[in-house]
Amino acid sequence: MRAVHPALLLLATYVAVYLECRVTFLRDLIGVQIDFLPAIVVYASLTSNLATVALLAFAGGVWFDSLSLNPTGVTVFPLLITGMVLLWFRDLILRDQPYARHILGFAASVAVPSLSLLLMLSLGAEPLLGVGTVWTLLVLGVAGAFITPLVFAVFDRVRLLFEFQPLEVPSFREDREIKRGRN
Repeated sequence: MRAVHPALLLLATYVAVYLECRVTFLRDLIGVQIDFLPAIVVYASLTSNLATVALLAFAGGVWFDSLSLNPTGVTVFPLLITGMVLLWFRDLILRDQPYARHILGFAASVAVPSLSLLLMLSLGAEPLLGVGTVWTLLVLGVAGAFITPLVFAVFDRVRLLFEFQPLEVPSFREDREIKRGRN
């Protein structure tokens, strides 16, 4: 049963990358393709272990790069760094609070494309930079702030379906006998 949660995260990553590349009406409307990977990485880093985060970052980054114009593997490093930072500080993060999820989603959704852009510039690629870059980062951040709590809600619900839930046993039993007196 331990493999169900990472497998579902990996499946969701695959579906998210496919939908990002296949469904384009939102990109045509606002000019920015919404990215679901940072939200999934935020959830994975706050609820699972390092191996799951690394597998998710590697697979999601390679899948995303293979279907985009990015050099292959350039998205893996930003996803992994974001996941590792959140994994490192997850004991200090208020992960059950909705505003913390919004802020983490915004920060991760801005950090991943920014680090990808920085990495592409350091590799010698010439991506388009300008005022549109600021618009793209702003839209990605706001979308990530709204998507991340939804990812938490969906995966927490799915996790309740597949994981063992301890039985709440009350301290009072109706069949117990109470002896009073000195005997």
